[in-house]
Amino acid sequence: MEFKLDSDVVAIIEAIDSFVVEKEKRYCVIANLLDGEIKENLFLNIPFNNSFGMTTRITHTDSIQFTDGRKYVLVCTQSDDKETLDMLLSMNVGLEKLKITISGED
Repeated sequence: MEFKLDSDVVAIIEAIDSFVVEKEKRYCVIANLLDGEIKENLFLNIPFNNSFGMTTRITHTDSIQFTDGRKYVLVCTQSDDKETLDMLLSMNVGLEKLKITISGED
């Protein structure tokens, strides 16, 4: 699926992998930033299929670097609801393009 920046889509990432930090109640995606800029309070769009998905508010972003020199962005959301975190983790987000948008729902 190809995405382009527009008035709502402000960034496009290629997800590498995702994980949950249980103590901090964070769901995080490691990704390559393909286009645009990611900021807190924007929305990460996670597709269930080609026509349906969910959005979750970005609460933290950072740059990360591995010992071999690879650099990625870290995009995190937060939820006090363990079921939401478990659902996000079970979606196996990785090796796919995702949109970062201005609009969305918590």
